[in-house]
Amino acid sequence: MSPKDHAVAALESTRSFWNSSPCNGQSTLEARRRYRYTVEPYLPETARRIASRHAQVVEVGCGMGTDAFNLCAQLPEHGRYLGLDYSPDSIAAAEAAVAEAGQLKVRPSFRVANAEALDLESGSVECVYSMGVLHHTAHPQRAIDEIMRVLQPGGRAYVYLYRTWGPKVMVAKALRAIQRLLDAALGRERCLYALVKGYHFERFLGTAVLECFGVPHLDCYDEVEMRRMFSDFRINELYPVGYSLPWLHSDTEAKGPLGYFWFIEVEKVA
Repeated sequence: MSPKDHAVAALESTRSFWNSSPCNGQSTLEARRRYRYTVEPYLPETARRIASRHAQVVEVGCGMGTDAFNLCAQLPEHGRYLGLDYSPDSIAAAEAAVAEAGQLKVRPSFRVANAEALDLESGSVECVYSMGVLHHTAHPQRAIDEIMRVLQPGGRAYVYLYRTWGPKVMVAKALRAIQRLLDAALGRERCLYALVKGYHFERFLGTAVLECFGVPHLDCYDEVEMRRMFSDFRINELYPVGYSLPWLHSDTEAKGPLGYFWFIEVEKVA
C-alpha cells in the first residue's frame, strides 16, 4: 500500500468508527449533556472562559455538538460558531439537535471536515477549541499545524489531549495491548471490539468501552511531547485535568496529578 493509500485508509477507518459510535452515544442532547458534564464537570467553565474572550469559535472535532450548544448559549450575540467533524453521522446528529437545544445567542453551523487538512483560510480564525479529538487522528502533528495555520495572529487554541500517565489512559492502553496479543494468537483483528461492537453503555460509560477496543488511533503524551508539539505557539497554560470519576472532583477544574487529559491553552504569536 502506498503512503497515500495508507493515509486514506487511516482516515476512512477513523470515520467508520465514529459513524458507528458517535462520542458519548446518548440518543438525546439532554442525555449527552448530563453524561458529559457529570464525567467532565470542568468543561462548562472552559466554555465560559472561551465565550468571555472570543466572538468567533471553530471547534475541531465537534462530534454530536454537545459542547457546541454550551458555547453558543454564551457567546456574544454577534458571535459565530463553526463545528467540524470527520464523521457525517455525528454532524447529522449535531444538526438535528439544534431544535432540541432551545434558545441560543448564536446559531451553530456544522460541517464535515478533516482535522489534518482544514478547509479554512489561513489566518482567518480567532479561536479554536478541541476536546479529546486530536489524539484519535492518524497524524496529530498535522492537525496541530493546521490549527496554527488557520489561527489569526493573536488567536488562541484551547485543546484537551490524553495524558500518558493518567490512570484511565494507562488502563485503556493495557487493554488494547491485551487485545493485540489475542489478535495475534487468534489471527483476528480487534477481537475484543467484535464482542462489544454495537453495544452502547450510555448510562454509565458512554462510548468509553467501544473507544478503548475499537478506535483505530489512541495516542497519549507526556509534558515534553506536549511542549514539543505546540512549540510553534506561545503556551499560556498547560496542566493535567480530569479523573472520569465525578466523586473525586474537588473543584470545577479538577486539576491534579491523576488527570488523564492535558489542557493546553496556546496563542499564535504575530
